[in-house]
Amino acid sequence: TSALETNRKGLLATSQILRLLGLIASNLFWSVLILIISIVVSFAAYNYLPAFGFSRWYALIALGIGGLIALGFLTQSVTLLADLANGKASVADGKIAKTVRTTHSRHGTHHDYYYEVLYAHLKFEVSEAAHEALVDDLEYRLYYTPRTKIMVAIEPK
Repeated sequence: TSALETNRKGLLATSQILRLLGLIASNLFWSVLILIISIVVSFAAYNYLPAFGFSRWYALIALGIGGLIALGFLTQSVTLLADLANGKASVADGKIAKTVRTTHSRHGTHHDYYYEVLYAHLKFEVSEAAHEALVDDLEYRLYYTPRTKIMVAIEPK
């Protein structure tokens, strides 16, 4: 409830900022790990591919792809850091649509659950429990980070 009081003022609560800092740390970890793996694999491929009749360009392409993926994680971290520096929470009011995306594979069926604010073109992935907890035909107020569009709280209106 203390986080909601802060969100109602248009700000992110300390607990939400700490959780989002964890997400930044995770993104930075993956960015560095992917970049290191890309460099090691590309270096090995650059040195050993010609022995098998392959061009060294494949190694450079692999390094470029790894670098782009790492850059994507880094960009998301920087954008989220900008949200945290701003300290503001955006709000969307109204009816929230509950949606499910089902995917089938040879390993079985997987469900992804979402809250959607249709008029604002916002979509937030949630857990199955959160999906079930939302009562149909009620209006809600949903709080999220402005740039990265990460949901931080929701309450009945």
